[in-house]
Amino acid sequence: MKNISLLLAFLFLCLISVGQVVSEIDFDEIKAEINDPKSVMYYPDLVKRLSKLDTNLTDDDYKHLYYGQVFFDAYSPYSETDLVEAFYEKYEAKDYKKALKLGKKAIKKSPVNIRLFLRMMVCYHQLDDIPTARAYAQHYFAFLYAILDSGDGKSIETAMVVANVHDEYEVCNYLELDVIAQKLVGRTDVLTLDLEAQEGPRKVEEIYFDVSMPFSSMSKMFKEK
Repeated sequence: MKNISLLLAFLFLCLISVGQVVSEIDFDEIKAEINDPKSVMYYPDLVKRLSKLDTNLTDDDYKHLYYGQVFFDAYSPYSETDLVEAFYEKYEAKDYKKALKLGKKAIKKSPVNIRLFLRMMVCYHQLDDIPTARAYAQHYFAFLYAILDSGDGKSIETAMVVANVHDEYEVCNYLELDVIAQKLVGRTDVLTLDLEAQEGPRKVEEIYFDVSMPFSSMSKMFKEK
């Protein structure tokens, strides 16, 4: 079993380099900026603004927040924290007040969680706190737009770049695309879409997402084992 883990880690490392430009995302530049205390993109400052629901964050701020998360130890693209899972449990039960209490705590540990932002928005809306719901909506859609700007998703070479595999489905839901199959080609997730569910003359058969960063995280996990 250990040999298999080492083999997987080796294969993942062969697919991915730590410093790279992926589609429209320059991870080297992002890493340099978010780690520079003098930069307006310094990550702790951006996270603080995000946590305060700052509605003056720019598109560039959201891009650095979303893709910058991959450079920190807390980055965990394949699993949710216990707090997030507890939030989802209360959310599904429509216990929105208790869900919000858990959600606020969860965001402190998972400050860039698109799925969580959407559901926090719903909670506040259900409790008639419309201004806060709008703030969460702004963050949710801004992160989606950051992904949409990372590539056109029409090929492996121009795949949209995600930091979390779950975010692929958030993008597809936003684009009103139903996923019927998924396969991995190298470092790219290829999602097959339901053509019959699409309206209009331009139907999309497949959409491509680059998952280099989640793979890199997984390779480190195997390497540590």
